[in-house]
Amino acid sequence: MDWAAVVRVIGFLMILLYLLCGIDDTIWFIFAFISGLLRGKKRETQDNLDFEKLRNTPPKMLAVSIAAWHESNVIGNVITNFLNTTDYPKSMYHLFVGVYPNDPETIAAVEEVSKVFPNVHAVINCKEGPTTKAQNINHVIRQIREFEKG
Repeated sequence: MDWAAVVRVIGFLMILLYLLCGIDDTIWFIFAFISGLLRGKKRETQDNLDFEKLRNTPPKMLAVSIAAWHESNVIGNVITNFLNTTDYPKSMYHLFVGVYPNDPETIAAVEEVSKVFPNVHAVINCKEGPTTKAQNINHVIRQIREFEKG
């Protein structure tokens, strides 16, 4: 048996498999490249953001969500840092933190911050943790909708 030929065939098959698996990425790359060429200078002007115009736009009410599981040692700093560094009126957004009923330390940490910042809300999940981040955020979104109603 010629091992060099076997290695070449396996190498060729691996290259072919690699190219076939990446064909979708290649198609999207070509599409994006052609679209960029067709847009030309229009794209350049869209990328330049006028911060003065943005600052003069009246703010709208926002909801921000965070999913947390066993993060009692950092969640207070995360929330405080977010609130202190966000360039948006604090009265125009609420921060909803999804926590789990079987994680009392994280609940306590979020509630401690909410005593200082009334726009911070601990949203206790309907399921014991951990679940997926998607389940946690979906529960938070349902609670945000309830918050909007009431």
